[in-house]
Amino acid sequence: MRAIVWLLGTTLLVSWTAIADTPDSRTPMSVGEVRGDSVRDLIVGKWAPDQNMAPGAVVEFKKNGKFAISAQQFNMEGTYKFLKNDQIELKLSMQGNDSTVELHIKLTKDSMTATPEGQTKAEKFKRIK
Repeated sequence: MRAIVWLLGTTLLVSWTAIADTPDSRTPMSVGEVRGDSVRDLIVGKWAPDQNMAPGAVVEFKKNGKFAISAQQFNMEGTYKFLKNDQIELKLSMQGNDSTVELHIKLTKDSMTATPEGQTKAEKFKRIK
């Protein structure tokens, strides 16, 4: 969670250019143990960091393309969209500054791994039931 918060905070200071890839919703994807569930359905729900980096932190992805990050001292909201079946784009707007970040993701019903574009360290999350 600390990596995601750091990444989101950093992007507020830097202007990112959006990638012009069109989403490929027709490409089938294997999601390991999960069969018959689409990645777009699997991401919906509440997720907590797997490591104990930010106690009480929650990331929630909603069906309408919105997400929220809640932690002890702050709340953030934004939108997300799939660029590919294993890549999402998060958009945030804070105090008039827009920022965009891309994450490579791996999903199962109970776990999510997110790696920021251009980085190698992944952040692991568990679904909150």
